[in-house]
Amino acid sequence: MKHTLALLFVFSLSALAFPQDVEAFRRPISPVPVHKRLQHLGEATADFFTGQTLRAMIWNIKKTEEDPWQLEFLRLSSGQDLLVLQEGITSPRFNFVRQFFPTHEFAMGVSFLNFGRPTGVINATTVRGTHEVTHTRDREPVVNTPKATIYSRYPLAGLEEELLVVNVHGINLTSYAAFRRHLEQMLAVIDQHSGPVLWAGDFNTRTRARTALLQRLARERGFEEVRFENGHRRMVWWGTQNYLDHAFVKGLPYSRAWVEPGVRGSDHKPLFVELDLEPAQAKL
Repeated sequence: MKHTLALLFVFSLSALAFPQDVEAFRRPISPVPVHKRLQHLGEATADFFTGQTLRAMIWNIKKTEEDPWQLEFLRLSSGQDLLVLQEGITSPRFNFVRQFFPTHEFAMGVSFLNFGRPTGVINATTVRGTHEVTHTRDREPVVNTPKATIYSRYPLAGLEEELLVVNVHGINLTSYAAFRRHLEQMLAVIDQHSGPVLWAGDFNTRTRARTALLQRLARERGFEEVRFENGHRRMVWWGTQNYLDHAFVKGLPYSRAWVEPGVRGSDHKPLFVELDLEPAQAKL
């Protein structure tokens, strides 16, 4: 009994010190008002992407729940021009880390409120962009939440057309038809864009059928699937070899792509893609 009471006392102290860890167990969920589905954190300072290479990190950060996340995020994001994040949340850990990015705008497509805190997909960069958010018509079972997708358009130096960054956290524990509707919702926006596109994130392609559908629809629209040097280190769905995280590019080539396998700050491993801006600029 004494041992049990001691454990409860220690747990209570840790809950006071790290309230976000308590929320990981409780997770009360509430819908986000329509006018708050797009939220801006910070202010970008640049007018467009410059240089010959655009470096992007794509990572499902698992709501910053894991202790190593802070230091890993700061290390891995160093030198990256664009951060494409899924399962973002305005937790104390996230807000602490954001202090180290004073010239960035973090544009969030909010799926729902997690203990009152917005959670969803985030695009972050120093370049000023324009953004829109869609919610899936279908909802995840049990929690009854939609999935948000954020579409960010960023100017590129020397180009009239903007770069469209589509950041997706795919609808998951639903039917194949619901997954297809989510893809078609995103493609309806993509099809209206005439410039280059980066379509990336955690697509939740937990079955071969989902993966095949995604690849076919992307290929039909002229996308190239990014082939990661060590792509086998990406997260797979439980008990399968179906990768969840992908990236597709259109209108811009990429020079290198890889996975960072040694991280412990999330169950997903971050993906890195280097887009080559020079060929697009040379067309002018």
